[in-house]
Amino acid sequence: LWTGEEQGLLGSRAYVESLSDEERAKISAVFVDDGGTNYEGGIPAADYMVDYLAAATAAVNGQFYSETDGAWLDVNIRPTGDRIRTHGGSDHASFNRVGVPGFFWDEVGRADYYYGWHTQNDDLDLAIPEYLQQSSACMAITAYNLACAPGLLAREGETEGEPVASGAE
Repeated sequence: LWTGEEQGLLGSRAYVESLSDEERAKISAVFVDDGGTNYEGGIPAADYMVDYLAAATAAVNGQFYSETDGAWLDVNIRPTGDRIRTHGGSDHASFNRVGVPGFFWDEVGRADYYYGWHTQNDDLDLAIPEYLQQSSACMAITAYNLACAPGLLAREGETEGEPVASGAE
């Protein structure tokens, strides 16, 4: 919903700055999926967020099997210690800077990200339908489960939130 990522996260930074502290406090988490045409294979998360996010994504695991890859297209929540450890080059970073948990999905699969990324080769022929199906379901299930959770995903320095019931099964 914003632009200017390649010019320094202009859109997401302006959006975050336009929010009041009260509005920011209502956002459980922000997820960015603009890392190519692979599937949503995981999220790097602070240790105290892992159980919460694993529960929110659990319904995806064991649901999408790739005959081509010979593997399940599952989600792996990767513990990163006491903080979210992720790169700062995409729109999720603007949210992390103000204390709202922001995540960039690990894109996993057989697509060659660098072949299409910011090149003339970036077109619909690179899309992998089974990955798009997994990613859209994963994002929807994760968003739904977090929206229905009893509380927000814990912020840095807070105690762990109550785990999400894996209700979107």
